[in-house]
Amino acid sequence: MMNTKKARLSAAVAAAIGGAALVTTGPMFAQDANAPTGYSPTGTGQAAIVPYYTVNGGWNTGINLTNTSDSALAVKVRFREARNSRDVLDFTIFLSPHDVWTGFLAAGDGEGAAPILKPTNDTSCTSPTVPMAGAPLLALAYSGQNDDGGPQSNYRMDEGYIELLVMGECKAGERCNLGPDGIGWMITHNAEGQPNNCAGAQARSVADPNAAPIPDLGGAFNGMAANSINASAISSQVDTSSGTPAQIYAQRSGAQTNYGGPASTFNPATDIGFGPVRHPAPLKANVVYVRSDLGAGFGTEALHLDAVVCSSVAPAVQPLAPGQDQSSVLPACAPGEDNGLMTAQSAVYFLEPTLGTMPAKLWDITGLDSVENRFKWTNVYNSWVSYAPNDQYANWVVNFPTKGYHVDQNCANVQAGNNAWRNNGVNVLNCRGDNSALYVATAGGNASGQRVTPPEAQVAPFSNLWNLAAVNTATDNPDRDNANSLVTAQAYVYDREEGMGTEGPIFSPAPNNPFVLPYETNVINFVTGDPDPLQSTIGSFLDVQTALDNPDAQYGWVNLQLNSSGGDALYQYRGLPSYGVMLQMRRASSATYFTGDMTNHGYSYQLK
Repeated sequence: MMNTKKARLSAAVAAAIGGAALVTTGPMFAQDANAPTGYSPTGTGQAAIVPYYTVNGGWNTGINLTNTSDSALAVKVRFREARNSRDVLDFTIFLSPHDVWTGFLAAGDGEGAAPILKPTNDTSCTSPTVPMAGAPLLALAYSGQNDDGGPQSNYRMDEGYIELLVMGECKAGERCNLGPDGIGWMITHNAEGQPNNCAGAQARSVADPNAAPIPDLGGAFNGMAANSINASAISSQVDTSSGTPAQIYAQRSGAQTNYGGPASTFNPATDIGFGPVRHPAPLKANVVYVRSDLGAGFGTEALHLDAVVCSSVAPAVQPLAPGQDQSSVLPACAPGEDNGLMTAQSAVYFLEPTLGTMPAKLWDITGLDSVENRFKWTNVYNSWVSYAPNDQYANWVVNFPTKGYHVDQNCANVQAGNNAWRNNGVNVLNCRGDNSALYVATAGGNASGQRVTPPEAQVAPFSNLWNLAAVNTATDNPDRDNANSLVTAQAYVYDREEGMGTEGPIFSPAPNNPFVLPYETNVINFVTGDPDPLQSTIGSFLDVQTALDNPDAQYGWVNLQLNSSGGDALYQYRGLPSYGVMLQMRRASSATYFTGDMTNHGYSYQLK
């Protein structure tokens, strides 16, 4: 039997891109005992996912991060392109207690230029510094030696989504917040509104020159064989088999000992670097989309996930007093796990942490299923509109923020979501470098690391690997635009009046229609010939008027049923991990400018 979650609609955002915090209404809803944990009930989290960014058609995407806690935080900001979730820009933001950081993404200067992340007049410390002229997004993760078969041009980065992940914390009263050598003190703003010593914090964020480099393909993370991990070997491949916890952490993170450290060795009374993440939900993230030439804008809050990071800290005494350590609400660390997540802002350590590795440890996605079970839905609900008299039109955004860990499989490419270094989740494909028959051979006969699709390829709950068939020596080959990983859904289309049309009866709901979503982030259009509010280049088309057999249908809603490919016993729910919004623009006939609004999707779940 299917249980239906009440649709959660966010109010319009009253916001500006500048220094003032963006405001939204938080998702308040009743949670039944069987439902996925879903959103953080406080609208804050340790991790936040902005489901969409765009610079198409004159749109700017503004981001607002607020540290709601009394702790100093290090936050990883990671921009991912829409098609295959490759990392196109990441950096670290240091937020002092109650600090706010704002920035916005705009189109690059000139034809074919990459989008540019620009800061506002915000003074929060970042590593590296985001120059006032802006930092362009980078195509390195999907081009050249990191070619994934998709488009190679900068336009691929014009749309995507954003990960915001808390990596480290300095709590009030700890040594890292006391004195000029403490990293929490360095990033805290002084009386002039400037960080006390941003340069000092940045100097610590580069890799320790004495840290062991990331293992080569087929190497090991201190005793954990990267090329032979499988479900039966997980329990025996524990990091503590080789090296001290600090040595193991240093190899995985590249971090200096005075930058941050593993929870198992962190001493809050003496350590001057970041400690483990202990606050269950310190971060608030919002996004606003602005098109100045139309006077249009809308915004929404991110998907917030609280208590993602495991806790190796002794639980606090219940009940919690105001300001008391809240680590007791975090999941306990499993054997071999360690919630030290600080990584050097240097290649290739900057690729961690990710949403998939936060629950366990760096380069380890054994906790991926626990994250996905929190927002895995069988059905997505929202409305559509096509009303020409008011220039009122809508798009949907549907984001699959963990899809790349399943479908982007290239064992030899560290930029791939699923590779030989980040492959030891038991529900994700095992990169077994000892079996070259599983891989595409190079001209010399050696395994390339690109995976052949064998029967045992574990892409569940998704069904299709990222399509590598478009790989071609000609990087401008138009076939590359067809590279995808299709998700097939069923679309049940409704009008507003349940069968009552203006020209006689129509039947509603319409028959189910097979419908495909090809990418990690997808934009859906609804009526042929309508203006496209987002002017997306990754749009999918769901023809609602044909589905309703009514070319004059103007309003309605859609029940999008997501089909999963099953999965093993770790999956508690059917469906797919997803998040998104509906946005619409409108203009009354006498108005000069447009107005816009965004509403979060509603969802249903089904137990496996």
